[in-house]
Amino acid sequence: MKKILLVEDDIEINQLVSKYLGKEGFDIHAAYDGKEALAYIQNHEYQLVILDLMLPQIEGQEVLRQIRAKGTVP
Repeated sequence: MKKILLVEDDIEINQLVSKYLGKEGFDIHAAYDGKEALAYIQNHEYQLVILDLMLPQIEGQEVLRQIRAKGTVP
């Protein structure tokens, strides 16, 4: 099963997108801030990351920089 990390701090948007991607057969891990997203990245392999740029804790640009330093996930 393909794993997607969804990083979105708006709870309603996060839940809605997770629901629809889950119905399409994807394994969704939902993070609500940059710190949580980086914790997921350290512990899992993802085929795709959907990343909001305006996040609490750690901004999306910094999360993206650290994701890129670790690998090539789109």
